[in-house]
Amino acid sequence: MTESLVRALLKDRPIAYKPILARALGGVTVGLWVSQLIYWSDKGRDPDGWIYKTYIEWEAETAMSRGELDGARKRAGMLGIVEEKLAQVPARLHYRINWERLEELLAAQVEQSSSQETCNPVCIKHAIKVAQNIDTITESTTESTTDIIAEEKEKTTEPTWSDVVTTYQDNIGMISGAVCKDRLIAMVDEANGVRGHSGAYWVVKAIKEASKSARRGVNLNYLDKVFKTVVSGEAKPTYEKGDTCTGKGLARLEAKLSHS
Repeated sequence: MTESLVRALLKDRPIAYKPILARALGGVTVGLWVSQLIYWSDKGRDPDGWIYKTYIEWEAETAMSRGELDGARKRAGMLGIVEEKLAQVPARLHYRINWERLEELLAAQVEQSSSQETCNPVCIKHAIKVAQNIDTITESTTESTTDIIAEEKEKTTEPTWSDVVTTYQDNIGMISGAVCKDRLIAMVDEANGVRGHSGAYWVVKAIKEASKSARRGVNLNYLDKVFKTVVSGEAKPTYEKGDTCTGKGLARLEAKLSHS
């Protein structure tokens, strides 16, 4: 009776997981995420293969935490198998598989694996097509997503572009217009690699530092000054008229800066 009840509770649809992806990409978490990305790659409307999914959607499908998803994204990006871009208004993060690069990694894995059955070139080139047929494989998958994730926990990575957007909106306001978005992207690119951190790390830190002074008063000019000082490690920027909006936020910022 207990077994029947457990099976009844496991009513959510399992997702396919290919161990060869985990071996080729260096981790179960990234292998699981890429497996799901492969599944969706031919189901979007974009002719170039770009798809859009939110963190909430990824979590609902895989049960992966935001930190695990970011870790998988970072690993896939480093290996060159997943491309990312911002598109639409408001900006949304889109993904696309680099099939040529993924084929290279799978072929190398098959070649170097001593336990892998001998596979001819046709078999190697067919590996990705097999992975794409994931909806057929899904029905026979017996492992639950939670069990797969429990096998390996990747370290939470540094902030990404999506964290920049979320932090900006939570602390300053909506990203309005292309100028604001382009400047934030430029900040990320400018600070990337500074003292071993990602550009998004420094931008998120600058946004938080700027918002401490005037939550509703900070505009892009003042944020830019704070960003430069945070990245360079210099003292606080000198406040100038026009750096923030007028009102209580301005008064609080002036008072704070005058006593710093």
